[in-house]
Amino acid sequence: MPKLTHEETIDQGLKIGVHKNGVWYARIYAYDPTTGKDPTQYKSTKIKYEDGRTANKNKARRIALQLAEEAKARINNSENPFKTYTAKEIANEWCNLVCKLAKENDERIAANKKPIHEIYGGKSGSYWGGHRIHHVLRINEILGDFWDSLRTKNIEKVTQKDLNSFIDWVKKDYDFSPSYQTRMITQIRMIWRYAFEKDLVSFIPSPKRPAENLKVSSRRDLQPEEYERMLNYAKERAEKEGTAISRRDKYLQFYCWLVILGSTGTRPPSSLKNAILWEQYQPPEEGEELGYLTRREKNPKPYTTIVLPEGVKAFETLQDLYRKRGISKTKYVFAHTTDREDSAGASGYVKGEAIITFKKQFETMLNRLGLSSPIGAPQKDRLSPYTLRGRFITYCMENFPQIRTEEIAEMTGTSVRMLEQTYFDHSTKRTAGRIAQIIKGKTE
Repeated sequence: MPKLTHEETIDQGLKIGVHKNGVWYARIYAYDPTTGKDPTQYKSTKIKYEDGRTANKNKARRIALQLAEEAKARINNSENPFKTYTAKEIANEWCNLVCKLAKENDERIAANKKPIHEIYGGKSGSYWGGHRIHHVLRINEILGDFWDSLRTKNIEKVTQKDLNSFIDWVKKDYDFSPSYQTRMITQIRMIWRYAFEKDLVSFIPSPKRPAENLKVSSRRDLQPEEYERMLNYAKERAEKEGTAISRRDKYLQFYCWLVILGSTGTRPPSSLKNAILWEQYQPPEEGEELGYLTRREKNPKPYTTIVLPEGVKAFETLQDLYRKRGISKTKYVFAHTTDREDSAGASGYVKGEAIITFKKQFETMLNRLGLSSPIGAPQKDRLSPYTLRGRFITYCMENFPQIRTEEIAEMTGTSVRMLEQTYFDHSTKRTAGRIAQIIKGKTE
């Protein structure tokens, strides 16, 4: 450390003195007793020493106090309170933290405990988990190029105007859907909130968001032949001789998952709290073909959808499977049929515990059937588990034009606006279908 002359204490943990180069320096103490680290630093005030001039010393004092005040908030909050951080460094630091929190949540869930790390700045009641990390890391990789494009790398000097440039920047090289662009903007806000808590920035931004386009944001239709290929894919593997019983069970459950989502329109469960439960299912009354499924999901108000005949059969298939495996009392419609111990690559589980999602199996299936799309592809061009919900809604719209859109919206726990926006073409077709029925009724 440099030796100062004319040294003087001007506040607790703060001294000023003259460096050998003839400039006033501030010595800011930053010892952290909890870690034993001492990143104490000497910072130049850039004021040239003038012997005997009180005004000269007072000017150096004021600047030293300002430098100390800036560092004070970061002491104990960052490894080096004097370091200048780039936006990319803080984004990577946030990413590493999120991965750690997700892992801890997944370990708690595997041990039948509730997750504790909520998504700060996200929807209330949502938690970090392994299923979210893939997108977090992918978005962080793309944002790395955005941070490099900014006029300044120093996160403290990045402005709201700088962040507003994201939409124009991302459109130059990527063809992401508006919803995926919005997801990326949400991650920028989360990173900035993290920086705000570390006293590195003074605001939480609201970057300009993409304009919605009804046609662009409509979902990709699942063609009947594609749905049939999916069902055959799962069914063939469930019936394949020589395959371990546990794997055959999983494929049979995956098959039933495809059928149930495609014949009820329920949203694909993504966490334990919105898993499909047996108590939510009501089988058909005697002489009837349709069952009922009551779901809450993200809505405060539950909704009840119908279960088409093929869905009823899938529920019966699962009940029969669970009787054979001795877990008929499980409360989960999709439950593990065997035990598995923890391993280096995955958490274990116990018979009867919930299977949260079949998303990985769905993605593997798309790859093997040649139906996958690049990550970030527009919503209108890609298939996802939500496509199965769309299959049911489309089926109702095309085959029952006499049913009002309001009734389909209520039955699937959504709004008329969302249906008309997401299923743009089918909304027009069903209106035409109702008009045709009215005309036909007048001519008969």
